[in-house]
Amino acid sequence: MKIFRKVVGILCLVLPLIFVGALFKGNSELRAYLPLIPPLWLAVVAMLVEKVSLRVLFICLCCVCSTLVFANYWYGKHKPEEFRTVVTGSIATDYYVPDPVRGYWSRPNVSVKAHAECGGEEVYDVTYSTDARGRRVSFPSIDAREAVIIFGDSYARGEGLNDNQTWAWLLGEASHGRYQVFNYSFHGYGPHQTLALLEHGLDEDLSKYKKLTFIYNLIGSHVRRSAGLGRWDAEGPHYVLEDGKLYRGGTFKDRTQEEFDAVDTGTSNHFLADLLRQSPLWVRVHDAYADRFGYRAKLLTSILAHSFEIIKAKWPGSRMIVVAWPGSDGLALPLTKEGVVVAKVEPWLPNYSENEYHYRYQCDRHPNPKAAALVADGLLRLLDNN
Repeated sequence: MKIFRKVVGILCLVLPLIFVGALFKGNSELRAYLPLIPPLWLAVVAMLVEKVSLRVLFICLCCVCSTLVFANYWYGKHKPEEFRTVVTGSIATDYYVPDPVRGYWSRPNVSVKAHAECGGEEVYDVTYSTDARGRRVSFPSIDAREAVIIFGDSYARGEGLNDNQTWAWLLGEASHGRYQVFNYSFHGYGPHQTLALLEHGLDEDLSKYKKLTFIYNLIGSHVRRSAGLGRWDAEGPHYVLEDGKLYRGGTFKDRTQEEFDAVDTGTSNHFLADLLRQSPLWVRVHDAYADRFGYRAKLLTSILAHSFEIIKAKWPGSRMIVVAWPGSDGLALPLTKEGVVVAKVEPWLPNYSENEYHYRYQCDRHPNPKAAALVADGLLRLLDNN
């Protein structure tokens, strides 16, 4: 009986090696079954060892490993159903243009239609207008003595909102002409585009304004964008943080596969990285760590800190504010050491945690007109209170 048990055990140990060999030869369909190998091996080893204490140890390890395999399978099968917003209209053909500094930007002096549907239902039907420099149009405060310069993403750009519904427009309008707003934010942008633009130089003469306020709109997904994990941003500026020093590394498309794998999965080994991407549980756990404490989080903070250093050097005395949406608060807090004011959005949106979709479009998740109006009001009070 012992001999039979050992023969079976040896076969069970050898067969997975053949299985792994098939993976190395490129049989990607087998990768879904790879997580079964560790608990199988541990079960076989538990069967082979004769010492009771070792057998108990391997049985316990097998149970732990089997639990992780089941959790990975369960999470992969029970992820929340995701609906994709489909946007149509002249935005698809007349809006986006290549940009040598930021990767992409908007066409100057255009008004485009954006019609969004999700699950067959309309989400919004709006118009986006740009000025002579491609910025989203803002409320005209011709005699303003102060300027507000906004950087960031689609939240600040006003995706899903008409021109006069964005919080950038409403901020200028509610100030009764005190603040002239310049909106340099854009869809899909991250802090790397802000830094690239500041290094290149703004295309606006700000010398006529007595006071300047620079605002960066921050959401949690910027930590992935600044690391180059946005599939739409291949031409975006690539920054690298090495030994505490930040430097420009070309564009994201210039990266090697090893560099991309290291940022995406934590390992530069492409075979192992490809396997890890198949595990929903690993992706979730790794992203949660990397986006809060790992390289990605440090890179984002470093890019923003360097951006504000440029602002302080070029426009001394300027106010610097980070508008932090829920989920990004922790990323922004280190910037307070640089003299940056972190303005949390959640207190401006009553009962946000209980009624998130009272302030966002269903399915699309971008802030709706109600949220934009409240953010503009909160920012105006913040600016007026200095």
